[in-house]
Amino acid sequence: MTTAGTPQDGAVIADQRMTTILVSVLRIGAALAATATVLGGLVLLWRHGGEPADYHLFQGVQAGNRTVGDILAGTLTGDPRSLVQLGILLLIATPVMRVMASMVGFVIRRDWAFTFVTSLALVGLLYGLLVAT
Repeated sequence: MTTAGTPQDGAVIADQRMTTILVSVLRIGAALAATATVLGGLVLLWRHGGEPADYHLFQGVQAGNRTVGDILAGTLTGDPRSLVQLGILLLIATPVMRVMASMVGFVIRRDWAFTFVTSLALVGLLYGLLVAT
C-alpha cells in the first residue's frame, strides 16, 4: 500500500537539495580558485623561473594589483601575478558565496530565524573584508 508523503518528507528533500547546492558552491569556488592560482603560478615560473632570487629588499604588491578592478584587468591582459591574486580572491569569496546561498535558501523556505542569523554572519564577513583593517 502506498502512502502519501508527509510534510516532513518534503522538508528532508529540501534540506538535501540545499546541502547539495551549498556543497557545489564550495566545490566550484575552491576548484576555480585552485585553477587560477596554479595557472598563474605556472605562467609566473615559466616567465621568471630562471631569474635569481633577491631577498635582501622586500618588494610588496605591484601598484597595478591592489584593487579588484586592477586584478581583473591584469588577468585579462595575461599578467600571471594578477591571475594568482584572482585565485586568492576567489578563495576568499567562496565562503561569502556559501553564506549568501544559505541565506537565499532560508528565505525561500521562509525560515526567518535562520535567515536573520545568516544575514548577521554575512554582515560580519563583509565588514571584515571591506571595512576592518
